[in-house]
Amino acid sequence: MMKRLAALVFGVLFALGVTVGGGIRINLSSSMPKGFYQLTECGERARRQAEVGDLVAIETATVAGSGFAFFRDRGWLSTSGRPDDLLVKRIVAVGGDEVTDRDGRLCVDRTCLTERGSARVQTVRGVTLPSVTLPRRLHDEEVWLSSDHKKGIDSRYFGAIARTAIACRVEPLWIW
Repeated sequence: MMKRLAALVFGVLFALGVTVGGGIRINLSSSMPKGFYQLTECGERARRQAEVGDLVAIETATVAGSGFAFFRDRGWLSTSGRPDDLLVKRIVAVGGDEVTDRDGRLCVDRTCLTERGSARVQTVRGVTLPSVTLPRRLHDEEVWLSSDHKKGIDSRYFGAIARTAIACRVEPLWIW
């Protein structure tokens, strides 16, 4: 029943064009909770003020680095350049924090992340995933991103990203 209601709401919002014009994004991937998200604060202020715990939308076309390119080149990340081409993740570390690996779990300043957002998968469908060298202390203008799903695409595979890639801060409106 809940899935049918969600599909109906999604269809209505999509038909009305709310997904772009109203700053609302719909996530149907499993890397973050499925649902509706509101872009709340965008631009330079969002980049400067984003902190640990915040959900942020990343402009995928602006992220550099071989780990990120790995996913982009395989079509696992959208990079159309459209304003709705955003990747939503949670910030778990900022400049000055140290990310380490303790017995297969990622830790930030000695506090381990949840198992879902921590364990690193080595292969998917026979394809070897990129590996990030740890420990790693983040530079002042970097953030480390995490998914709420053990198979999510995040900093476990592409490393820290520059704050300049943050497009907006994000708030969940309705998740299921």
